Amino acid sequence: MKLVDLHCDTPYRIYRERLSFEDPALQVSAKRLFAFDQVTQVLAVWSDKNLSDQEAYAAFWEIRRSLLEALERSHLPPDFSYYLAVEDARLLCGDIDRLDILHGAGVRFLTLMWHGSTLIGGACDTDDPLLPFGRQTVRRCFEIGVIPDVSHASRRCIEEVAEIAASFSAPFIATHSNSYAVVPHRRNLTDFHFNLIKNSGGIVGISMAPRHLSAGERCGIADVVAHIEHFFSLGGEDCLCLGCDYDGIDGAPVGLESVDRLPRLASELARLGYSDRQIEKIFSANAQAFLDRFVHK
Repeated sequence: MKLVDLHCDTPYRIYRERLSFEDPALQVSAKRLFAFDQVTQVLAVWSDKNLSDQEAYAAFWEIRRSLLEALERSHLPPDFSYYLAVEDARLLCGDIDRLDILHGAGVRFLTLMWHGSTLIGGACDTDDPLLPFGRQTVRRCFEIGVIPDVSHASRRCIEEVAEIAASFSAPFIATHSNSYAVVPHRRNLTDFHFNLIKNSGGIVGISMAPRHLSAGERCGIADVVAHIEHFFSLGGEDCLCLGCDYDGIDGAPVGLESVDRLPRLASELARLGYSDRQIEKIFSANAQAFLDRFVHK
């Protein structure tokens, strides 16, 4: 079985907790990835909310260094590959040249904001639009080959990113977002915003964050399936993926506590009548097709 996962926060945990990529405390670790025949993982470097914008930029380089060292020391699956992402573009500090520098360091995905209002624009806990530097950043992303990610963006920002994407005839994505129609949390995508991403040629990754999956006290595999079913009902079969957010979430659905448990989700989907091809699309094929077309190492 193949896996392409669009988002995990493992690099930050490795750096902050001084872990190896072999550490069993990680939800995404080298050993856990052996549950799959082939793995492509998007590894996100989070701009810690407790750091200033400039401190977050300096920390990016330390986190990247510690990640590369951890990967080099690890016994990885033979068919393992990865892409780098930055989560919260405020670390650009108003300097658009930094985006080119990050691209040169391997960054291919940029989550535009994470919380509150920044020099980029408003996150999902606000109603704020993109700011001038945010619009400049999105345009530069399309020019150099960095994919804008609206997972934490306000609804106004998502709509503005969609307009800029259309002007470039290019896609944008939500690497780790669930359905607002299923669970009305501001971090989740409304049907309208899901369709904006889908119609751009973009993809959406289902997150394993319990509070975005379930409004109740308990969260399990059935809650994940509910979001998949709703997005499929919107015509999302060819754009829905996984963006689990492992190592960056408080808890996980019962039965899906780490990346090596994801085959249980595949088994449940099969039991419910999803075809092998539909399951393959969710787990790898949709994301791989996007990577092959739009993302260059």
